[in-house]
Amino acid sequence: MAGLHRLLLSLPLFLHSLALSPAKAAGFASVSVARRQGIASPLSARLMERERQVLLREGSGPHSGATNGSIWPVAIYWTKIAIGTPPKMFPVAIDSGSGDLDIQGPNCANCPKDYPNNVYNPSESTTSKHIFPYYFSNTYQTCDLSDPSAPCTISGKLFADSVSFADIDAVQVKLGAITKQTSNFNQFQDICGVMGLLGSSTSNVFQSMVKAGVVESNVWAICLSQGSEGNGTLTFGGIDERLYNGTVGYTPNTGGMFYAMELSGGVQINGVPVDSTVGQKEAILDSGTNVLLLPTSDFQNTKKVFLNSCDPNNNWHGVCDVDADATLFDNKCFEFSEEQIAAFPIITIAAKGVNLTMHGADYLLPSDPRAKSSKELCLGIRPSSAGLFIVGDNTMQNYYVVFDNEKQQIGWAPVNAKACGSV
Repeated sequence: MAGLHRLLLSLPLFLHSLALSPAKAAGFASVSVARRQGIASPLSARLMERERQVLLREGSGPHSGATNGSIWPVAIYWTKIAIGTPPKMFPVAIDSGSGDLDIQGPNCANCPKDYPNNVYNPSESTTSKHIFPYYFSNTYQTCDLSDPSAPCTISGKLFADSVSFADIDAVQVKLGAITKQTSNFNQFQDICGVMGLLGSSTSNVFQSMVKAGVVESNVWAICLSQGSEGNGTLTFGGIDERLYNGTVGYTPNTGGMFYAMELSGGVQINGVPVDSTVGQKEAILDSGTNVLLLPTSDFQNTKKVFLNSCDPNNNWHGVCDVDADATLFDNKCFEFSEEQIAAFPIITIAAKGVNLTMHGADYLLPSDPRAKSSKELCLGIRPSSAGLFIVGDNTMQNYYVVFDNEKQQIGWAPVNAKACGSV
């Protein structure tokens, strides 16, 4: 998963306290993990709840909460949501490539047990209901880190229960309680759970909030940058203007089954276009995929552009100074100096109305399982034997990415790294 690309669509840290940031007065509600500095009185608790309800009625703006995770070694970004009555906190991968909510259930085979994982026990929630068709089985791609095209499966029982995120009112959502996952589901080795944000089904947490009227608009957004509260920020119900610099540039959401954008110029290496022998016209946007995936033929053509560009001025380590069949593009990893990383070319993904850029530090990545030592960096671009072009987290990390379902468009703005992960 974690680039969670669904193959089969299923039909059928404890928070020590929720601390409202000072930005609340400006119309934003942010959740952070903090230790309680005392016990609030019943009166103050009622006043805070009254204020929250007034802000919701009058339009409190977007709701932002911290995310955790990494491109490597976790290979997913995740946040926490509250489920059940009384509520319990569960970690869930943030996945723009699927549409279901699934969390760890009792006695889950091959599921991680350590904190911050939790176990959903329906008998402990007064709002839980076992619902038709009672069981689920979901299969994903980009979940097996050794082979992004290999399928991984989770299965279990179906329920409906109360779900909330940040300071948003709880809504009823269909969820899967995972009782088994395949052993190759590498992205679920640290946390077990996924919150799919694609589509409009009753298993989509955000869309359930939109339908219930507890968020102000059908827009959500994400940034992936380390801050004081986490490694990114997820926004529901609008755009959090604190999290980006400049202006938001938009490209049409051309996806049917997925969030996607039209490729007007494809991939370019320092301005040199990469031939697409498969005629790829669209790129899927998947927050559950940690790296950039290219159709296999496009990946090989990208390697050719790199090799053909080698000269005294472009002597890229791991490409130009090794045998042509033992490069970064051949699953080899190397140690690099900062100067060598900075020398790598800019990769541009040219979409309609938007150009996304990646520098060497964005695609030469540490902690990849292919590395033989902690000092080696590996290529954060992988081939997709399924012929998919997927823009993942190592491209998104430079941006505040807006998924505007109201206008069917995707927004990109330079991330405000000082604020992302700190609100």
